[in-house]
This record gives sequence, C-alpha cells and structure tokens, in this order.
Amino acid sequence: MSDPVAIAVVLVIHEHRALVGRRPLTAFSAAGYAEFPGGKIEPAETAAAAAQRECREETGLEIEVEGLIASDRVADTDSRIDFFSGRLARPACTVPRPPFTWLTAEEITACRFPPANTTAIQWLLRKLS
Repeated sequence: MSDPVAIAVVLVIHEHRALVGRRPLTAFSAAGYAEFPGGKIEPAETAAAAAQRECREETGLEIEVEGLIASDRVADTDSRIDFFSGRLARPACTVPRPPFTWLTAEEITACRFPPANTTAIQWLLRKLS
C-alpha cells in the first residue's frame, strides 16, 4: 500500500452547469475518466486553499470555496479526498482551460468518474436539478 495522500477537489457550479475535465489517457491513475478540479494538499496548506489553488492552476479560473461537501477515503488506501463546493470569484471570466468545460447534469451522468467521486456527484446532481 502506498503512503496516504490528502487531496482537495472542488465542484464549481455556474449557470446550472458544473466544471468537469477529462484525465489524459496517459494519466497514472483513472486514465480517461472525468474529473473535477483538484489535487494534492501541500504541507501547511488547508484543504480549502488547495482546492482553490488547484482549480486556478488547472482551469485558469478564480473560484471561492463555499463549503465542505464530503470527505471520502480512496478504496484500498489510507488516502483521503475532501470535496468542496465553489463558485466563480469573477463571473465575467467563465472560459476554462481545456480539458475542462461546463457540463449539464445530463452530460455529467454520461461521464465515467472514479468511484471515490460517487457521493460528490450525487450532491452535484441534486444541486443541478
């Protein structure tokens, strides 16, 4: 088993759509799966700050973290993922860097996400309905 990793992910909603990307086919894990912006929490960084930073780095969009949605363990590891809700800090800037784009609830249900995202996706689909 590998060392535990703490990951922060943010689910950003804007105009009844959510910010979703696709992992490259060359990714180490979950290649080709859909994903939300997020990544490893750096030492001395809060999970919320990591979610905000990762979103900016991956999508080019500035967001504000609103609150914790869920905290889940990754199967067969000691790793943890904290899922946050977020909103655009600058609503005039809405075009994310590829591979991220805005998807409707229907489009999200057609995506394949890693199993650790199940609780967050259920929350997101309720918010988008």
